[in-house]
Amino acid sequence: MVEALAVQLTQREGELIQEKAEVKKLANFLKQASQDAKKLVDEERAFARAEIENARAAVQRVEEALQEHEKMSRATGKQDLEELMKEVQEARRIIMLHQPSKV
Repeated sequence: MVEALAVQLTQREGELIQEKAEVKKLANFLKQASQDAKKLVDEERAFARAEIENARAAVQRVEEALQEHEKMSRATGKQDLEELMKEVQEARRIIMLHQPSKV
């Protein structure tokens, strides 16, 4: 009977050693999976940051182009107004030349 218990104890020790090895293997697998996940998150975070920077640069370029366009529009509008005022003055001068003087 003692021998039977010794055999059972040996078998149970063998099973525990095998379970311990499986748990260790699973822990290593999970550790590696965790490291891989962290690496992927870091890569995606870096990619997202680059995309955000690209978007900011694009917005900056659009804002600068819009400001330049507004500046050009104002300059063109001012120039058009000055030309129109010159035409009005010329028209008034011509009208004055063709009106008889009231002396």
